[in-house]
Amino acid sequence: MAARRHQVLRWQRTWLAATCTVLLVMLATLSHSGEAADQVPEPEQVAWGRRLYLDGTLGPGQPLTARVQDDVVLTAQPAACVHCHQRSGLGTAEGTILVPAITGPALAPATPPGPRQRPAYSDATLIRAIREGVDAAGQPLHPLMPRYILPDAAASALVAYLKTLSARWSPGVSEQAVYFATVVTEDVAPARRQAMLDVLNAYVMETNAGRALAGGSSHGPSRTRSAAGSARAWVLSQWTLTGPPATWPAQLDAYYRAQPVFAVLSGISASDWRPVHEFCERHEVPCLLPNTALPVLTTVDFYSLYLSRGLTLEAEALAAYLSRGSSPVRLLQVFHRDSAGQTASSALRRAFVGIDTASVVDWILEGREPLSPETLAMRLAATQSTAAVLWLPREGWTGLGAGRWTLAEPVHLYLSSTLLNGELAAVPEPLRRLSSVIHPFSPQHRIRRLEGWLASRGLALVDQPVQAQTYLACLIASEGLKRVGERLHRDYFLEVIDRLTMAPMGSGFPRPDFAPNRRYLINGAYILEVGEGDGAPIQNALWTVP
Repeated sequence: MAARRHQVLRWQRTWLAATCTVLLVMLATLSHSGEAADQVPEPEQVAWGRRLYLDGTLGPGQPLTARVQDDVVLTAQPAACVHCHQRSGLGTAEGTILVPAITGPALAPATPPGPRQRPAYSDATLIRAIREGVDAAGQPLHPLMPRYILPDAAASALVAYLKTLSARWSPGVSEQAVYFATVVTEDVAPARRQAMLDVLNAYVMETNAGRALAGGSSHGPSRTRSAAGSARAWVLSQWTLTGPPATWPAQLDAYYRAQPVFAVLSGISASDWRPVHEFCERHEVPCLLPNTALPVLTTVDFYSLYLSRGLTLEAEALAAYLSRGSSPVRLLQVFHRDSAGQTASSALRRAFVGIDTASVVDWILEGREPLSPETLAMRLAATQSTAAVLWLPREGWTGLGAGRWTLAEPVHLYLSSTLLNGELAAVPEPLRRLSSVIHPFSPQHRIRRLEGWLASRGLALVDQPVQAQTYLACLIASEGLKRVGERLHRDYFLEVIDRLTMAPMGSGFPRPDFAPNRRYLINGAYILEVGEGDGAPIQNALWTVP
């Protein structure tokens, strides 16, 4: 019995989607039937139906329940409709299986003559089909279609929600334009901020120039698309956040009231990204690849897509790398209090829990406390550490290149590529023979596709990580808009992006891939040695997945 239940749950996402096709076509008639045509669902009823659809909850402490194949019970989240029909309700494809849309104007009319012909559905016969698995013609639905146990009020609420699901375009879209915003916080160095903005502005200009060359029309069946994106013009706003992060939500809400946007495109901050993340979740606004070392770590949120888990990923990759060795490791962590490095150090400590061959000791630098080879060597000796990880920004460790090491046996140093801004050649020559870098990018120094694109637009390569990530966000947004066509719904936009083949677009990034329910494009990092000599040649790059 347990094995059978496991098999059914495993099949649910793919095969249940296929066998729900008949029910999806039933739902198509709702917007065409006289019974439903003039009714406006109550907001409370729609909200209840949404909870049923997304979460599988009838009410507080009351899970949605269904039976599959008569004897397998699904409850709560596994029974939720979203698993097959997607958040947008606009359907999907699983291999050769096509799941059609179930929403308002996109739904098909009553089925034409054929082997699956059936009469139009009323709300009552649809509810009967959901509960009993019997279609309008009296024929049984597929055994893998759940038979839901729904009270009358809950069944009506689910039908009401389906009538409104993706029934109109999302905010931030007009016949002529798609509106984007990018978020910039005032703590970002001017050169990094400008590097991102230059890429965004050049890409928007390119997109709109391509639209103009294609005729600029957004109406009629002859509508064309430019090479860079949708036939609609892109309109980009810059939302600059000032003051303490506690004030950012109100600032973001004010920007959004003034001009709702379809998505947040890239963005950059040296602070915790959480206020922006929570704004996007609250307003259901997609956020594509913000430049942040401190993304929000989540398994349940939907609207923010990150390049990686930032410094947390680097810390976990280092822990996995060190735990593979046979020799015990005692690691000294060096970081400033209340800094991004402190987030990394906490993640590394968590990752070392349960690893008997590794231990960690912290050295917290207060204020502008300097770090020199002599003081680091003394702290390593005092703590009997065999290695050190420097969770420091570039300016925090450049002084280590001067002076003399006083240890009898030089220990190994680990540096964060993110905190180095990806500039491996910036590692001082005296440190290179002692150092490895945790690097969540391609081990090649150059991303030639990016360099060519920048050069053709008169832009210099000044900050490869920021420029490459921002350019990739633009490519993803463009491809997503091409594929959604006129189905301009944010949920569908993200569902399409989840299924993009990322490798051609993300050629400068190692093994990039989104997937449903995975919000991070890169899920590992290289541990690599920076060789001595000009250009900081890379040696012994080992891909590590925590």
